[in-house]
Amino acid sequence: MLVTRANRFTPPLRLGAMAAGLALLAAAPLAAQASSGAGTDASTQKVQQEMREVGQKVIQLRQQALQDSAMQEEQLTLQQEIEQKMNDIDSATSTRNDRMNQIKQSFQQARQSQDTAKIRSLMTEYQTLSQQNQQTQMQAMQDKAIAADLDTFRTDLIKKMNDIDPSADSLISRLEALQAKLQGGAPGGSGQGG
Repeated sequence: MLVTRANRFTPPLRLGAMAAGLALLAAAPLAAQASSGAGTDASTQKVQQEMREVGQKVIQLRQQALQDSAMQEEQLTLQQEIEQKMNDIDSATSTRNDRMNQIKQSFQQARQSQDTAKIRSLMTEYQTLSQQNQQTQMQAMQDKAIAADLDTFRTDLIKKMNDIDPSADSLISRLEALQAKLQGGAPGGSGQGG
């Protein structure tokens, strides 16, 4: 169980930049998994199943596209730009990132020594720091220049995905349609106030 939780120790910046810039590529499969709970009818379950299958194909294509050195370079440049903006917004960002890296090392040591109390403490601290960085990151990504660069990266990534598999565009479109269908047809979906 602790091994599974260790997977949560990934730098939020890299994942966050991808999720924000490629919401339809990452969030839709996750939404399908999250909404596959009790109280769903057969047609909803069918949509969720197709969404998971199409989403998995899109994720695989995205991973293949990100193996390209030019895409990796573009991604790194974007990450650096976001990190710089985050530091401009909140000068404690670098300090938090350093502490998060220290926590990852301490976590490995605590796991090896099976120090459950230390593991819990480190996870709590890490999650707090991660949430703070994610808030700063969301602010950074609202910057017009960064938003434009995210759009460019998304466009380039989808183009690379289409180079790998010409059906990428249709898979992405299908994923969007399934997500819209799931959101529009969700039970109790009419109560949007809150």
